[in-house]
Amino acid sequence: MNDIKFTHDIMQEHEVERYFKIWRESVIRSRLTITAVFLKTANATQLNENVNDQVTSFLQSKIRKTDLLFQLSDGDHWGIFFYKVVK
Repeated sequence: MNDIKFTHDIMQEHEVERYFKIWRESVIRSRLTITAVFLKTANATQLNENVNDQVTSFLQSKIRKTDLLFQLSDGDHWGIFFYKVVK
């Protein structure tokens, strides 16, 4: 089991799956577009908890309310699903 501590209130990888399934089903009905972006710090082997917190805080401050930020189970990667309705 991972001993990674997550100090920010963001979703984890296993929690995001159900939201993704709902969004995927909505793609055809509502003509929405989903973009997935996955991020990793440049020196992940030297990543400490302080840097992890700073990256998470920065990402949280930049996403919209309709976007979904989550952290992957390894603790070194983040994902964002951007939700956009096509007109």
